[in-house]
Amino acid sequence: MGMQEFSQVLRKERETRHLSQTRLSELMSVTPQAVSKWERGRGCPDMDMLCKLASYFEVSLDYLWGREQSAAGMYVLPDDGKLRILQCRGQTVLTQGEYDPQTRIPLLFGDAPQNAAICVEIWGNADIAGDIAGDVGAGGSITCGNIGGDAAAAQSITCGAVVGDLTAGAYVNCDNVDGDVTAGDFVNCGNIKGDLIAVGNVTCGDIRCDVSVSGTLTCRDIGGDVTCEADIHCQSIGGTVGDAKVVYVEK
Repeated sequence: MGMQEFSQVLRKERETRHLSQTRLSELMSVTPQAVSKWERGRGCPDMDMLCKLASYFEVSLDYLWGREQSAAGMYVLPDDGKLRILQCRGQTVLTQGEYDPQTRIPLLFGDAPQNAAICVEIWGNADIAGDIAGDVGAGGSITCGNIGGDAAAAQSITCGAVVGDLTAGAYVNCDNVDGDVTAGDFVNCGNIKGDLIAVGNVTCGDIRCDVSVSGTLTCRDIGGDVTCEADIHCQSIGGTVGDAKVVYVEK
């Protein structure tokens, strides 16, 4: 551990915050040449400057000097009432910043291999431009492309196809779902290979297993039993039907 590790950590922390060497030199009141030397392992700042860098990056001196594997858990944050955002992959800190309601937060994947299955957990709304290869969970809503695992949101989910189960506290608007669907509001989707539970109206393709719906159910074929508190419009029902007001089975 030493100068070489420090140079690598310094470059990583600077680039994570999208800072140029010139900008970092301005923040530290040194020349750009000094920052360049630090990052090339040609020189080392004195203890006062190391403390200043650690304070700015909000990491420990041990981490900055390469004695810790991750900055996770090493932050010393001021008690100033600001809401801060931290993204990690495992224990590796990818980025941090202050909350701005006018700015979308980019989702970073670090050095993860392309198309690797990554599970995503977001304590808020997940607005992702692209597909997710693994599971995704959000304390708010989820908006994304296809999902390669399970999806769970406290509010709504709007996405493409889902390989696993889909659970939403509000409405669901998606493509085909290979697992179960549970929604606290309406559901608008493609085919469902598992069970379906929805509080609102449902419009979908085929449903392979059982169905429980509080609103109107409009679909194609149903493979299991159906409980519906409103009307059912479908092509065929493989199981029993209970509680439906009117059942329209198209021939």
